[in-house]
Amino acid sequence: MARHLDELELIAAASGLRSPDDRLYRHWARCPLCQRRAQEILAAWDGWVPTTGSRIPPCPTPLPSRPRQRWPVAMAAAAVALLLLAWPKLGWGGPAPWGPTGASVLAFGRTTRLQPVSAPSGSVSLRWGPSGWAFLNAADLPSLPTDRVYEVWWIAGSQHVEASTFRPSRSGQARLWLYSARHFQGVTAVGITAEPAPGRPSPTGPREFYAALRP
Repeated sequence: MARHLDELELIAAASGLRSPDDRLYRHWARCPLCQRRAQEILAAWDGWVPTTGSRIPPCPTPLPSRPRQRWPVAMAAAAVALLLLAWPKLGWGGPAPWGPTGASVLAFGRTTRLQPVSAPSGSVSLRWGPSGWAFLNAADLPSLPTDRVYEVWWIAGSQHVEASTFRPSRSGQARLWLYSARHFQGVTAVGITAEPAPGRPSPTGPREFYAALRP
């Protein structure tokens, strides 16, 4: 009894690519059962496209991703940098250094506490550095009449150089930046007097606070 063709042999015989004298084709041509099985297989595979060789669909090329918009972050960073650079120069009510100089004074400057002389109360400290700038911080200062102000002096021997004038707040507080044109060279002390407004070129009133500045 002749052996019927298996599925692969049926497909090969039904492809039409076999030679007429091929054994598979000769069997398939005279065997109605194998012909029917071949038709069923081909019908089931109708519309099938091989996925080998050049018929493999190309991989989709990914579109270049757009870089994330970083402008808001960059603008915020620039604003912070500008604020740090400009503080306290542009935001202070009086003379003040630029940001890096002011930060250097506050971070690395020397601290000197002024002692009350004629003042009945109050505490005053001075933070100063080689850049020539100093930061004065006062609390609990006695109030003054409206026609008088506190005046700060750089003292070099017998010479007094005006540093600044100020009025404390109602609570007796005051914060201000002071500048020494000599960058404290030759300055041996700092003093505060109460002077007629708006101040005097040399001290006339009693010394309210005083401290020696040691290099």
